[in-house]
Amino acid sequence: MKKSKIVSTCGMMSALAVVIMIIGAVLGVGVYISPMIAGLMLVPVGNAYGKKYHVLMWLCVSVICFMLVTDIEQNLIFFFTFGLYPIIRPLFQKLPEKIGFIAKLVFFTVAFGLIELAVILYLIPQAADPGMMIILIVVSDLCFMIYDKVIPFADAIIDKYLGKIIRKL
Repeated sequence: MKKSKIVSTCGMMSALAVVIMIIGAVLGVGVYISPMIAGLMLVPVGNAYGKKYHVLMWLCVSVICFMLVTDIEQNLIFFFTFGLYPIIRPLFQKLPEKIGFIAKLVFFTVAFGLIELAVILYLIPQAADPGMMIILIVVSDLCFMIYDKVIPFADAIIDKYLGKIIRKL
């Protein structure tokens, strides 16, 4: 496949991810959901063209979102968790099942916990409630476990509908 077709496909899927992030910020309810969906948009193209393009798409979407999306927390969540995780997920899949699960959970909990800690301490210090932060991290861990299980299904669904377009290019 020609590089120009690969680059144009990566650009279209990256633009779709950016639009999802912008819509999430505009609606004000997408702080956690839009990074998940945007991360899923990059998976099929990353799988089709390789890790190099997946990493480049993740970086491009992250940089553009930091410039266009006003919600810093949403951008950080995409950059450090839901955008990055599909790229490093194959590394976790190589580990034995129980160790891989624990490693995934530790990765996400540490990354998400640090993001929320930074947001609470630096952006809204009056909201610093340790109990609420623990609840937020537990709920986010549950969402992450669902996200981890959804990635293969979402990849198949997205590939079913957008794969035809990607293969035609």
